[in-house]
Amino acid sequence: MIRHASIWVWVCLFAPAIPALSTPRLDQGTPIIRNFDDEAGEVGLQNWALVQDKRGILYVANERGLLTYDGDQFRLVEIPNWMVTRSVAVDEKGTVYVGDNGEFGYLASHGTGELTYTSLSDRLDPKDKDFKDVWRVYATSSGIYFFAFSKIFRFFENQLSVIPMEGKNWGSQVGDDIYVYHLNGGISRLVNEELQRLPDTDQFAFKDTGFVAILAYQRDQLLLATNRKGCFLYHLTGRTSDEIPPPPFVGELHLPFLS
Repeated sequence: MIRHASIWVWVCLFAPAIPALSTPRLDQGTPIIRNFDDEAGEVGLQNWALVQDKRGILYVANERGLLTYDGDQFRLVEIPNWMVTRSVAVDEKGTVYVGDNGEFGYLASHGTGELTYTSLSDRLDPKDKDFKDVWRVYATSSGIYFFAFSKIFRFFENQLSVIPMEGKNWGSQVGDDIYVYHLNGGISRLVNEELQRLPDTDQFAFKDTGFVAILAYQRDQLLLATNRKGCFLYHLTGRTSDEIPPPPFVGELHLPFLS
């Protein structure tokens, strides 16, 4: 009797779960997505960049300023004289750096937990303030780099310096390294404030290749992505780049602000 009673108890406890195991879940394989409609408040419709610090706080470069999200609520940190906040990065210490239109700086907490903005671009000489959008901010061990099209600004050991550029340029971060793509052709590695040109990269002009990105691939290799010529593997050891034919029926990716 004890044996049969034990079996009956087991059936009663676990029988309800058996159909659930055999019935396919309708949400199986569906990504867990949560949409925030009105929770963020009166903010802009466009978001340009998103990063997360070690505490899990999200920072979103929004067209009205910088949004923060702590898992419970959104807060908007307005940038003085803001136009559109385009870029955001967090360094190892947790300092948040942002780029705006003709403006860049960082956010700091003053004991209350509330973030306040401090401008770095105010330190520039008037002759160096002729830039518009800061499209990218990169935090590295050799400094914080703010990328505008015609200039790169480096903030390191509380010193701000300017790296002048010829023509329009674009940046990509691969690990702790910064690579600069010149829209007229060529790629350089940015070492502190020196641009070291990579051999055999003059062929990558935006008008010919529709250059898109520089990505990590394998050790001593970069993946160079274009929307007209497919992808290339660039060997940092000195070998020339190998073309990877694009798959069939792939449309182009257009970046109108680079045209």
